[in-house]
This record gives sequence, structure tokens and C-alpha cells, in this order.
Amino acid sequence: MKMKIVWIILIATVVGIGFNAVGYAQEKYPSKPTQIVVPFGAGGSSDLFFRSLTDELSKTMKVPVTVVNRTGASGLVGADFVANSKNDGYTLLGTSSAPVTIAPAIDPKDARELDPLALLAYQANIIVTRSESEFKTLDDLVAYAKKKPGALTCGTSGIESEPYFALELFKAAAKIDLRHVPISSSREGITSTLGGHIDFWFGSLATSQSLMKADRIRGLAVCTERRLESFPSIPTFAEKHYPQVNVNLIITLLGPRGLPPAVIKTWEDVLKSVLANPEVAASIKRLNYDIDLQVGTEKLRTYFKGEVERFSKIAKQTGLRK
Repeated sequence: MKMKIVWIILIATVVGIGFNAVGYAQEKYPSKPTQIVVPFGAGGSSDLFFRSLTDELSKTMKVPVTVVNRTGASGLVGADFVANSKNDGYTLLGTSSAPVTIAPAIDPKDARELDPLALLAYQANIIVTRSESEFKTLDDLVAYAKKKPGALTCGTSGIESEPYFALELFKAAAKIDLRHVPISSSREGITSTLGGHIDFWFGSLATSQSLMKADRIRGLAVCTERRLESFPSIPTFAEKHYPQVNVNLIITLLGPRGLPPAVIKTWEDVLKSVLANPEVAASIKRLNYDIDLQVGTEKLRTYFKGEVERFSKIAKQTGLRK
């Protein structure tokens, strides 16, 4: 009798374990807190963008969604952390596209194993100068640079940034030589421009919009297809006959390679819902981003591959390719 009871308990235990395993395997996503790793510092463009989404993401997904900053190596520290995380959808990478397009274009060893979930929005890159500058237009800049090659300086946030590659495209298209000055932060770049330490600053709109509104700096051209609603007097590079200069700050969401299809589908649906929310859209607009949601992991892989190839050509031309 005792032996029979033991067998019944054993069978029940095994069956219970089996049911628990099935339940775990079929656990609905998401069922626990999710973190979006931003590989740049707090208060930067990518950080502000994703923090503007977290409240609505948490409400929609019914679990806490938080932003965590893991900085270093031009975004590669955060990208590494996510690429090496469990591919269950609870650790994702929220970033500008630079760590997954520009970094591997410069050094193929910097490519990371990541699955793209979505392109979310973009922000214009813009070239600016101080208001007292003799350069009133982009034509003034080009004319002077042709007369005195290498005499003018232009700062960007570094050779692994989108503005640097936009600058190189501009130099090639206009057939001019501007001396590049790498500057560690956007704030320092704007301060250097205002102080006359550099002639121009090439960066994202967010870094210069308040000073443009205060008439302390002047925008000469933007890397967009059409003029900005907030600054309609600033021409596009395409209008000035440089359509090649089309590198902007693109915000994207990625996860470790091999994300389950259910996780990918959940995020596609959630992002469509959240970005359609008028309050979220208004907060993103205040940050001067344009929402341009694109999903489809395979389609986005093709897009990123094309961007790496495009930037690789520029890196080879400039001697940056390793």
C-alpha cells in the first residue's frame, strides 16, 4: 500500500512538472519588467526619445518598461550588452542607428548580432554658424572654402557619428575642404561655435534649436527632403544642389539575434498603438523628431545592410575603414 502511494505521488509530481514546463513555454509575453538599453548618456537625443515613450509603453504592455543607460565606445558598450543578453524580449536596444551602421562601416569587427524590431523616427542633422558670422548662407561657405581650402573648421560629435558622415558627403559633393574638429559633446560643440573656436557645427537639430530661436546661431542647411516646419527659412541641402547629403539621426529599436516571432509581433503592434497616441506624438514633436515607423525584421535587415555598405564607401574614401 505504501509503495502504491509513493508511485502516485511520483507520477503526480512528474505530471505537475510537465504542466509547469508547458505553462512556462507558453507564458504570454510580456509577463515581467522590460528594459530598453540606451547606449548614450542621459539627456541625449536617443535617451530623451525613449523616455518620452516609457509611460505609454508600460500602460500598453501592462508591465514596467524602463530606460537604462549603458554608455561607452560610441554606443558599442550598450550594443554589446544587448547582443549578449537572453533573446526573450526583456532586454532591448534603443539607439540612433550609428552603432549598427556607422561603427561596422568603419570596422567590420564592430558588427553586432542584433534583430531590428523597428525604425521609429528621425531628426534632421543641420549645419549652423554663429549669428555674427560673415557666412549668411551655405553658398557663402562654399565660395569661401573654394577660395581658401582647409581654412574653415567644422565640428561634429566624432567620426562614428551621423553628422560626421553628412559632413564628408557635403565636402565631396561641393568639392571643398573643411577641417574637421571632433568634439566630445553637442553642448561643447555649440559653445565652441558661439565662441568662434570653430566656424561651423554639424549636429542634430535638438542641439541647436533653442539658440536658433534666440537668434544666437544661424542654420545654413538641413539634411531633410523638405524644409522644417519649425524653421521654414532654412533650405535643405537638396535645394542647394547637394541631395547626397541625406544622413539624419534615425532612432531604432533592436533586440538580441533570434527574438521569438511572438515578441517581434507584440512590439510591432505596441509601437503602432503608442506612436499613434496624440499625447505621445506631441511629446515627440516637441523633441523635433518626425515619426516614421517602419517594421518588418527582414526588411529592416536589408535596410541596415544597405546603410553599412553606403557608409563603408565613405569610410574607405576618407581613410577611416579598418
